[in-house]
Amino acid sequence: MSSVRQSPFDFVLGSSSSKLAVVTVNLRDTFAPHPSLASELVDGELVLLHLDEGIYYGLDAIGTQTWQHLVAGRSLSAAIGECVAQFPSEPRQRIEMDLLALTQALVDARLLCVSPSR
Repeated sequence: MSSVRQSPFDFVLGSSSSKLAVVTVNLRDTFAPHPSLASELVDGELVLLHLDEGIYYGLDAIGTQTWQHLVAGRSLSAAIGECVAQFPSEPRQRIEMDLLALTQALVDARLLCVSPSR
């Protein structure tokens, strides 16, 4: 999932899986990496490879930071709070919408799984 941004929270998603998740993420959700996922941090950006599908994705620095918060067991709301604190000049609503969209795309691409505590 590559991203092209005009500001820290603009992104255009690249390649995605043909198998979409039927789960809609919400701010209280927590996540885990998909069991068929391999990842490697390269120069501050995360490269993700879905082993079952043979598709790889890339996350930029902000996407990587969000990923790290989510797979550490923090809720999406907590990850948003971290970004708001890091980028106080960006409107909270914009950060929330962008990270919600990014997280939904990661779930749809079967890179993240919503934790069973749902």
